[in-house]
Amino acid sequence: MSSFLASLTLEHWLFYPLALLTIAGALGVVLARNPLYGALSLISTFFFLAAIFILAGAHFVGILQIIVYAGAIMVLFLMAIMLLALDAKALGRRRVTLFKLVGGLFSVGLVGLALSFLGLRQGARGPIMWIRIPYQKLPEGFGSVAAVGDLLFREHLLQLEAVSLLLLVAIVGAVAVAKGKI
Repeated sequence: MSSFLASLTLEHWLFYPLALLTIAGALGVVLARNPLYGALSLISTFFFLAAIFILAGAHFVGILQIIVYAGAIMVLFLMAIMLLALDAKALGRRRVTLFKLVGGLFSVGLVGLALSFLGLRQGARGPIMWIRIPYQKLPEGFGSVAAVGDLLFREHLLQLEAVSLLLLVAIVGAVAVAKGKI
């Protein structure tokens, strides 16, 4: 155990607390009774995830994480929550409990599946061995503006245009819904 601790670098000492804080924020999203607190937990999860991206050397992806998700998308979520005035009474206690139970079981299954695949890919012998995987550096240029732009506009242009069309439809739908309520 002491050799394992001695082999940890500064990146490891920063990564593990950030990963735990990211998981805690994600649990806060799922377990929050008030939707506003859930959205605030989601914002903290986005910030910790951006810090992990920056730590891995993907500075552009980390900054995009903050600008796009923690900035723009969360503003939309908070506006929708405040517009609809969601609370636990409106959702109904019985259905929320059933959804939490089913979602929790599904989440545990997905985490177990992901850990087993991680163990199989790295050649680990048991479920705990995944924690001892040596830290691997990402390829040169990973997460840079040039790499992301090249990937988007050369290999995934059709998907990018499909997402832009989907966002346009969502905006038109939001305007139509808001116009009907005003």
